[in-house]
Amino acid sequence: MKKLFLFAVTGIIAAEAFSAGHIGFCYPAGAKRGTVTTIVLGGQGIGGKREIDAGPGISIEKITYVPGFPVPAGDQRRYMTKWIEAIEKGTPQPKMPENTQFWRVSPWYDNMDKLDALETAIFHRWFFTPRNSLQMSPSINQRVIVKLKIDKDAPTGKRQLRLCNRNDITNQVPFFVSDVPEINEPLYERPGKKVKTPRPFIPVPGVANGQIYPGERDIFFFKAKKGEIISFKTTARELVPFIGDGVPGHFQAVLEVFDSKGKTVAFADDHHFNPDPLLIFKAPADDTYTLIIRDSIYRGRADFVYRIQASKGVKKFIIPPAPQRIRNLLPASGSVGTVPVPCRMQGVISKPGEKMTFSLNASPEKPVVLELFARRMGSPLDGIIKVFDQNGKLVASNDDIKRPRVGTILHNADSYLMFKAPQKGIYKVELTDTTGAGSSEHYYHLRIDNPRPGFIGYVTPSLISVPRNGCKQFSAVVERLDGYDKEITLEVRNSHGYYLTGAKTIPANAERATFTLKAPATAKHPNKMVNISIAAKNGKEIVNFTAGDELMQAFAYYHIVPSHKLYIAPSWAWNAHLFSWSSSAPVTIEKGKSYRFEIKFKDLPKNGNPTIDSVEPIDPPRGVTVSDMKVQNNVVSFNFNVSKECTPFERNQLFLLRASYDGAPNRSGIIRRNKNVITMPVRRISVK
Repeated sequence: MKKLFLFAVTGIIAAEAFSAGHIGFCYPAGAKRGTVTTIVLGGQGIGGKREIDAGPGISIEKITYVPGFPVPAGDQRRYMTKWIEAIEKGTPQPKMPENTQFWRVSPWYDNMDKLDALETAIFHRWFFTPRNSLQMSPSINQRVIVKLKIDKDAPTGKRQLRLCNRNDITNQVPFFVSDVPEINEPLYERPGKKVKTPRPFIPVPGVANGQIYPGERDIFFFKAKKGEIISFKTTARELVPFIGDGVPGHFQAVLEVFDSKGKTVAFADDHHFNPDPLLIFKAPADDTYTLIIRDSIYRGRADFVYRIQASKGVKKFIIPPAPQRIRNLLPASGSVGTVPVPCRMQGVISKPGEKMTFSLNASPEKPVVLELFARRMGSPLDGIIKVFDQNGKLVASNDDIKRPRVGTILHNADSYLMFKAPQKGIYKVELTDTTGAGSSEHYYHLRIDNPRPGFIGYVTPSLISVPRNGCKQFSAVVERLDGYDKEITLEVRNSHGYYLTGAKTIPANAERATFTLKAPATAKHPNKMVNISIAAKNGKEIVNFTAGDELMQAFAYYHIVPSHKLYIAPSWAWNAHLFSWSSSAPVTIEKGKSYRFEIKFKDLPKNGNPTIDSVEPIDPPRGVTVSDMKVQNNVVSFNFNVSKECTPFERNQLFLLRASYDGAPNRSGIIRRNKNVITMPVRRISVK
């Protein structure tokens, strides 16, 4: 066998971790129940899926895959332009030139007169818009048109929509079902078209759907009488919360209202900390007004999707109930005075500069936890907690605390203190907004409690494609609560035969670890997608881990966006069942030393001249290198080297084995090497 060099790979191996298709946007991102609507999904690798998972009351009537459009040039482009003009005029198709030997081919090129209005708009936007490589993103270039039927009794609200088939499913995208009229912005019309579609009136109440492309402003009209109040609530970032290849990593919508004379009479570009604007408009006169939505700096592309919900009056704000984790605590009787421990409090910082204060008894041997729930629940409150002794001296304070990036909130502004009193006595606690802000919406829930060590867990990605003959990696992320620092053992529930292989615990104090999931070791391997769950025990309590997907924001940050379910899809890996570790025991290495790992394998197939090319540790710590790979006597061995400067660690280390073999000759007789990746069970490695 051929021996090649060994090297390390750092970073996230996205192509191997996420093998399913990816939906980048859904437009329109909602519809009224009892209607049939057509949506466009943009993404990558989303072809071949014929089913939809969007909850009860939504079904597919038709699905159309938009073909690729190779760029036509010269005579072909001029001919296609003439044919488009003829279609619009209702005249016959122009005569084809005699020489079309080198014309580019696409199914829609020969059937432009048979395209419906939406298909025509998609094609015309591509054909007539100058291509800018800076605006093109492979993650949203593929298009699928889906005709949906929404039952008249379908539950309203936010859904999670996915495309799927028997053994594969895409990521989720938001889709809303409403019970009010909905309109879409006019379809794209090519430059030079003589008859343009008029701009629509937005229904009140109702919803307007649209997309913002580079430099665009979308225009809607509405009528209002003097003194009438209309609320326009924008949903944009909520639809595509994170864009990996753009700054600041999301669509920053702006709403403007103009009167019939063109004067700006209202403007909104956010709502507190939320980039999606809420515009409360009070009409200064009876008039027909223009509502414009655009990006704050006139950016745009296909995934800048929005919904504008118009309603009369101002919706009364209601404080949401306390989070599930603290509902078992008795509510305090009031916001002023001495409160018992444990308890919970609910309140509002109702005006700028306002402070909420109370007192509590504390002693050195009994720490008191003060945990704020506000921003993570949607409150604009940027809280700060301060504790003072009987002399008014500040003895403890906290503004923010580091938490895993989970959900769509960009700034974790919730305070947390585990207060250890320097001496027994009564202490004053003060809660306020760190920026001095306040309003009827600056609500909070405050936990006042004894320490209850535990954890909250997340699993990513929400779809793990596991080879029937091997295993696949996934990540577990935990938020440790109240000083919980123990090792956490994971288990698979509702397993359908899937099980963890290799290391099965998150190391003590670690917030993240890699695991490998293996397919059932039975004669009948799974041949369809299933749902499982990952859990861990905290004493007698079972903690279920929430599935989610890690999305990149602005080239730099990753956020876990929770999903409803954890999907397992079957796949296949070349001869993965032939490879296994010689030992699966945990490994401890001293700094400045090396450890030699061994992977044993059974005889490889003789056809195709197979070779083992490399073994790669994924995202190894700084100071770790690998070297001296050898393949002898059905054993792959290599050195795992730790430098003297390496920081001590304990981790679940993932290794990928790469192999290749000759494929069958193509029509020209050329033989190409097929390259394959085999995921090895994770190994627990400690460096002292």
